[in-house]
Amino acid sequence: MDAANRLIKTAGLLFVIALLLAAPGWAQTPVLNVPPTVSLSGTGGQNVNVTSTPPSTPITFTIGAPQYAADNNGVAFGSWLVVNGGTTTPTTLSFGPGNFSGLQQGTHTATVTLTPNATTGAVPVTTTVTYTSNNPGGGGNGNLTAFPSPVNVSAASGSQFQTSVNISTTSITALTLTVAPATLSGGNWLTANITGPTSVVSGATTSLLVTCNAFNLSSGLYTGTITVTPSSGSPLAIPVNFTVGGNTGGNGSWTVSPNSVPFSFNTNSGIFPTT
Repeated sequence: MDAANRLIKTAGLLFVIALLLAAPGWAQTPVLNVPPTVSLSGTGGQNVNVTSTPPSTPITFTIGAPQYAADNNGVAFGSWLVVNGGTTTPTTLSFGPGNFSGLQQGTHTATVTLTPNATTGAVPVTTTVTYTSNNPGGGGNGNLTAFPSPVNVSAASGSQFQTSVNISTTSITALTLTVAPATLSGGNWLTANITGPTSVVSGATTSLLVTCNAFNLSSGLYTGTITVTPSSGSPLAIPVNFTVGGNTGGNGSWTVSPNSVPFSFNTNSGIFPTT
């Protein structure tokens, strides 16, 4: 009997080992995948994809505050980087310009650590972000830059979605801004307001609060534009793509065709009816 029990236990252990070898994903520790480096030089910001391995195991994580290294002038200038986005894979993170006020010419570096929920077993991952600021020179009006642009948002029918857009410039003189949203279809579903300073200058940004309202929209894609006009220089057009989902809170109906099926049969004949 003891020999039989030992044989059963051994067989069970071998079966478990075989299952693990046949499906290595069962024993695989989840991994958080994010690009090791991001460069903001010459851009208004960057979007990066954050995924998990295996893909079937979503990872929830926290976004650590940027840690700023000393630049080539020996100064660790903070607040020039802003990171926003979702915190469960798969998702997208936006690395964008923050407050550039007082930022000296040169290359600046910061690190951002994503820390997974402890229950996942995944280890933290750090991304290094670099930005090179150039001397803006004298006298120019500079250009306006929006981040993100285009603005891609979605909402269920009968709801609304809000997001922020950062506005920066290379101008060394302050530019006063005005904002005008417009839609190509669907009525007045798009609004935009300045929530920061009403003027920008090189090294100091402002932000817009963009609201997309799907209260009176059916499912589909709606497009619009937010035009930011500076007191000097050329306007900046920010495309907006608004996807409205269907059947959320709606009053849909079923349609059956044909709505009647005629058939005939003789009673007590023992023959099933036919159409």
